[in-house]
Amino acid sequence: MILSDPFPFALRGKPAQLRVVRNNGHCWGEIRCGTDRFAVSTKRDLYEQEDEAAATVLINAAKRRPDALAPSLLVS
Repeated sequence: MILSDPFPFALRGKPAQLRVVRNNGHCWGEIRCGTDRFAVSTKRDLYEQEDEAAATVLINAAKRRPDALAPSLLVS
């Protein structure tokens, strides 16, 4: 598993960080917002994208989700 450096951004007005995660040909984002953590992904294949480009897509996807900080999406 490969993790990128964190990309800071604001989610629902709160400071957050996203790390791009790559493993076995798959790519997704892990977001930390305060003490909450959750995963975000898209149907778009981001595995070969540069970290910054993948992070931009994943951050935008997280911001579009109205339930982004819902407990059911939190990673344990």
